[in-house]
Amino acid sequence: MAKIIVSNFILFFILLALVHTIKGDTCQEGLGQCGASNDCDLQCKTRHAGQGQGSCDRTIQPPLCTCFYPCGSPSKRPPSPKKCTAGLGACDQCRDLCCNGKCAAQFKGGQGFCDNIGAQYLCQCTYDC
Repeated sequence: MAKIIVSNFILFFILLALVHTIKGDTCQEGLGQCGASNDCDLQCKTRHAGQGQGSCDRTIQPPLCTCFYPCGSPSKRPPSPKKCTAGLGACDQCRDLCCNGKCAAQFKGGQGFCDNIGAQYLCQCTYDC
């Protein structure tokens, strides 16, 4: 009886190890703010040799892209440029859309969003330094 319990116990751990090896782990990385259409998924697939799945979380402001990919998959990520931030004053009535436009016009590769600070909405810009 003890031999059966021990052998079943060993078999259980062998199967558990095989499932973990076959399944693999999923890693994730943030890709910044979401853009138009389905660019999160395209950007993720580009960075991880077609093995990634990008997702845009629009439940938060600003909406952010997240890339899910198999850990250890090859990455085509170029070195990340240093990011800088700048404030561009108060947001007007069209909020994120106008703020993003002001940021893109002022900084190469700039992305803007309206940040709620108390009762004030301020235009924040991130761009490559």
